[in-house]
Amino acid sequence: MPNKNNPKKAFPYIQIRIEPNIKEQWIQFMKQHASIRNMTHLITAAVEEFIEHFDNPKSSSNGNTKEMLNYLMEENKKKDNQLSEALNQMREIQIELANRSRLESNGELDLKTRIFEMISEGKFNTTQISKILKLDEGIITKQINQLIKEGSIEHDPTFKTKMKWRVKEQ
Repeated sequence: MPNKNNPKKAFPYIQIRIEPNIKEQWIQFMKQHASIRNMTHLITAAVEEFIEHFDNPKSSSNGNTKEMLNYLMEENKKKDNQLSEALNQMREIQIELANRSRLESNGELDLKTRIFEMISEGKFNTTQISKILKLDEGIITKQINQLIKEGSIEHDPTFKTKMKWRVKEQ
């Protein structure tokens, strides 16, 4: 039963014996990693990590270290690619916003024309167009339906673009 008066006795106590050089190695590790508060924290974290990854050699220190590093590097590359793609999309949206702002300030584009141009670029879906133009998606959808009725755009059954419609080829 935990002792409320003495926090050190609040948890079960275990004793382990290790070689002095191993203890020194652990102490050096703790000095290099300030997030490790004490020996108990180091051992607990290491055992939890070992248990969590014991049966998964791709992410386990129990498995081949080179294999583990390769796996982690591949995962990093995937995340890096996802981040790069997201950044590229954000840059495209920023450029589009700047262009739209310039054209709007000159009074060069009406709403339907702006939507048509964005569809032509094949980069934006209804939600993105709505955010760029700062309009409700319902308004965007009505304009798209008008463009479809006029024959300017059509549904894209292949979904090669990010949208379900494309500019109709004449």
